[in-house]
Amino acid sequence: MPLYFVAALTNPAKILEVAKSEFPESDLHEVAQDKFFVNFAGTSTDLSQKLGIAEGATGNGIVLLVTSYHGRAPKSVWEWVNLKQNAK
Repeated sequence: MPLYFVAALTNPAKILEVAKSEFPESDLHEVAQDKFFVNFAGTSTDLSQKLGIAEGATGNGIVLLVTSYHGRAPKSVWEWVNLKQNAK
């Protein structure tokens, strides 16, 4: 299943609230108050619409398909990303 990274630019609490109501906890991984990963079987446009970002109903944000990654973050982030990207 595709893995996405969402950065909420405005109203992050509302965008995260919608994500938590739309997806099981196992498909979300919050990395900051305004940023999270989500496992979602659809396109970035579909996810943006589902979160209310596309039309601005919940706020502004960026939805990115994760195809590669690198950086410095807690080990739990990398373990979760690796688990989701390698799930069949």
